[in-house]
This record gives sequence, structure tokens and C-alpha cells, in this order.
Amino acid sequence: EWKPAEKRFEPIRRIGPLPACKAIGLDREGRVWCVSGHWNWNDGPSTPQHLGVPAPENVFGLTVLDNDALCGYGLMWGRPMVLSGKMDKEVRLGRIESQTALPKEAVAVAVTEMNKRRALLTLEAGGRAFAVQVNDDGSYNRDIGPVQLATAAPVKTWTSLAAADADALFAAGDGFVIQLARDGQNWKEQRRWNSFGPDNADRFGPAIFLAADAGRLWVSDTSRSRVLCFDQASGKPLATFG
Repeated sequence: EWKPAEKRFEPIRRIGPLPACKAIGLDREGRVWCVSGHWNWNDGPSTPQHLGVPAPENVFGLTVLDNDALCGYGLMWGRPMVLSGKMDKEVRLGRIESQTALPKEAVAVAVTEMNKRRALLTLEAGGRAFAVQVNDDGSYNRDIGPVQLATAAPVKTWTSLAAADADALFAAGDGFVIQLARDGQNWKEQRRWNSFGPDNADRFGPAIFLAADAGRLWVSDTSRSRVLCFDQASGKPLATFG
């Protein structure tokens, strides 16, 4: 729950336990998907997941499209899989049986636009990015190919990726937020930052994770046990939790 006077969030419920949850999706109806099914917003801790599916071996990343369809990437029985669909029905785990150059390991995904069509970007820890075209329901259509994330300085370890709009991406690497702008089919660094104030406590930890929505950038700063919210345009901090 948001506490406007104090500019912070307060936890009001918790669902789980979730021993291994690398990706989570939240739609506008408050349904929360992770691992193998979803909970409704008002479900209690003992409520079983709704419309559960066999748990995939791995989900590297998950995003929610503007039409509330999920789109994620992972592995299912050793094959690349694009997770798709709305949570009012059973979410589809679409194993890709055809030839694809999608990686067997990734750290993040984001959905953007390429050639006026939806594209799912996958990002490996070493910086290799690969794009596939996806349909409106988030399902796999075809491979597009490698995508370059051109940075002003080398990034040793990438951790996250989030699409701000059709022409802007936010990525995280080495504890920095890196903003990228479209450069043809590729992306080029515009700016980066790893702090939001002069004090040491205002610096991010070495591994951060991002989400972007409605003009806000959310930073999960795991080593410092906090979540921060920023205005995307100005970079100004708006709120913190933790």
C-alpha cells in the first residue's frame, strides 16, 4: 500500500513461500503469475495457484504487454520456450520445436517494437542480445536475429532489461542503470548512473534489476534490500521501500 505522506510503500500481504521465483507478472486486474500459475490479488497465503501449468525448467524473464498478455522466455524440457497468454485462461508454455537461435541461458527479457511488430529481446549476462517476433498474445512467431547493445564503456555483467517505450530501453549492468535509444535495429547508450544522491547510501549495489511502466522506472537493489522508484524522464527519485 502506498503511503503518500511518507513517500513509501508498506507491505500489506505476502504470498508464498516461493523458493525459486526468477520472474513475476502482474496484470491490471491484480493477478500475479509466477513459476507455474497465478494468484488473484485478494487471495490469502494458503490459496493454491489458479490455472496451474507444469513448471518450466527455467523462466529467464517475464513481461506484461499493453493488452495484459504475458510474454516471457525460458526452457521447457530442454527446448527454448516462449510463455504467453492472459491470466484469465491457462497461460501457454510454447516450446519452440523449429530451428531457433534463442540462447539456452539468459538473464532478462523485454518486449519492444521492431519493424512495426512486437519483438521479444533476450539478454545474456555477457551482453549478447537476440530478438524474436512475437504475436499480440505474446506467443513466438519467428526469429529476427542478433541485436547489439552499444555502450560507452564495457559492461562486465548484465542483470536486467526493461522497455520504456518503442524507442527506449533501460538495462542494468555492473550496478548501473543504462539508458539506451534505438539505433536502427540496434540500441545505443544515452546515459548511465549508479547513484541518486551524494551519500554512499544513495549508491546502488553491485546487482540491480529493473521494471518500467507508465513513466516510472523501478529498481530492485537486492544487496541493499530495497526497491526504488524513479521518474523515467528526469531520473528523479520518487519513492523507496526497504
